[in-house]
Amino acid sequence: MGKIKLFIKDIVIKYPKLEKEVKRVYFSKNKSSYNYNSNSVKCLKKQVKNCTQIFMYLSHQELNNIIRNCNKYTKLEIANLFTITSAIEELECGKSTLEEYYNSDFI
Repeated sequence: MGKIKLFIKDIVIKYPKLEKEVKRVYFSKNKSSYNYNSNSVKCLKKQVKNCTQIFMYLSHQELNNIIRNCNKYTKLEIANLFTITSAIEELECGKSTLEEYYNSDFI
């Protein structure tokens, strides 16, 4: 099993609230978006700020553009990006901003 699949499996086990949200977003017919102050976007902003290695894989300019305009993207699109940044943060920086949001809802 690849590193990213193992990481996602580990996240699902560690953070059951996130698992429910991801399932809700993936299987929902509602294509709503996150607002700038949602926990998902706040966590994404912290990841980008605290783990510069993310920019080895993803464009700094484009990530900041997505964050600033998060309401233009569906929750599924942000969730996909969030999964990628979380994997990079864990593997490259050896930490997880997501742990700060353990008891938070990701809506």
